Amino acid sequence: MYDLYKSTSVESTQRDAVHMSAAPLSFLLEGCSSPTAPEPVTITWEEFIRDLILHAECLLACGLDEETYVTQLVAQLKQVDPLTIPSWSELPKHQLWEVSVFRLAEGYGFPPHDHRHYNGVIFVLEGQVHIRSYDLLGPERTPLAGRRVCIRETVNRIFTAGEYSTLTTTRDNIHAVRGGLGGCRLLDIFTWLGPRPQSVFLKVDEQPTEPGTNLYWASFMS
Repeated sequence: MYDLYKSTSVESTQRDAVHMSAAPLSFLLEGCSSPTAPEPVTITWEEFIRDLILHAECLLACGLDEETYVTQLVAQLKQVDPLTIPSWSELPKHQLWEVSVFRLAEGYGFPPHDHRHYNGVIFVLEGQVHIRSYDLLGPERTPLAGRRVCIRETVNRIFTAGEYSTLTTTRDNIHAVRGGLGGCRLLDIFTWLGPRPQSVFLKVDEQPTEPGTNLYWASFMS
């Protein structure tokens, strides 16, 4: 098993940023969009964090479903002035979630990996990011190292400032993230849903299982 941050070479570049030094990858872009309509700035960063605690507690204790949860986070996050989000060293800590800010150089970032026992929201604060997401087919959510699996590509596009990508434990749970043209600055919100949340890298075949499909074979790394 891999710890996502320990097993990817992470280099701090400034107080509010990290640079991921994985090799660049080139991906074929496809059409897919997330809502980008401007929202009024009506809440402060402190109010967002206060509500994040309440939402996370409800997710775990009150049976709130994951899709509703990540949708609520995005709706409120879009109402926060991005210039008021603190620097990396000043971001809050909590036992139920983790909030991080990353700066990715163009062509650099995270290779394909899953999200075991946690969900996430990626919000683009500046620049462009290329995200390629997949669903893991079959009932098994945490395959063992070396296991060969079939995954379905669900998203393959460039996200720009103000756009976002979400994932749950069952939907878009695998993705690869790379800085787009000119790089990007991202806000990540991860919420823990199990006793040992972690990520495991995958090696994804370059070509689909059959021409013209969005299905790919992949293997979990040891």
